[in-house]
Amino acid sequence: MSGFKDEHNFDTLSVSECIVMGLSSKRKGRWRYRFWQKMFLTLIGLPLLVGLVLGFVAIFRAVFVTQLDGSMLHIIDDQETQDIVDESQSMERAERLAGALKIATISYDTDHQENENLLAFIRYLEKGFPLIHSRSFIKREVINKYSLLFTVQGLTRGKLPYLLASHLDVVPVDAKAWEFPPFSGRIVNRTYVYGRGAIDDKAGVMIMDP
Repeated sequence: MSGFKDEHNFDTLSVSECIVMGLSSKRKGRWRYRFWQKMFLTLIGLPLLVGLVLGFVAIFRAVFVTQLDGSMLHIIDDQETQDIVDESQSMERAERLAGALKIATISYDTDHQENENLLAFIRYLEKGFPLIHSRSFIKREVINKYSLLFTVQGLTRGKLPYLLASHLDVVPVDAKAWEFPPFSGRIVNRTYVYGRGAIDDKAGVMIMDP
């Protein structure tokens, strides 16, 4: 439809153009409504949903988590099996690690190790950790003569197990590059224990509580 002329002789909008503008305004209004609706759900609804889920989890854990079997509590209460951090025992543990470092369990290659020293180290562990080797709920297996596998029976059946792994051998060493002899197991200032394997990885082996 052609445009109309007003008395001032200015062109005015056609009827069809007015209808298009009206539809455009409605679409913009709907878009703004949907936008703020989504913003509300994101800023208010999502945190509310997360809070409800966390609250449900907290209630579930408080009410339904299985308690420890009372018949097994004697294992925890046993003073000899508790991992007590006692400063008076620090030097005893340091000396035990130092003794392990004095055994040169060197692996030169895949099929070339100090086998006698590996066996000596295994005997050292048996002597240093008698409880680990005598508990009824701890199973000890010797793998390929020079490796040990300990399986500890958990307190609650049906739980997922986990694995702690360390190795008994160490790599060869150039003694001239060391401030102290690498297999001396020297304790300095009652603080540091020097020796090949102190970090990699005899310390990991010696974390067993005696």
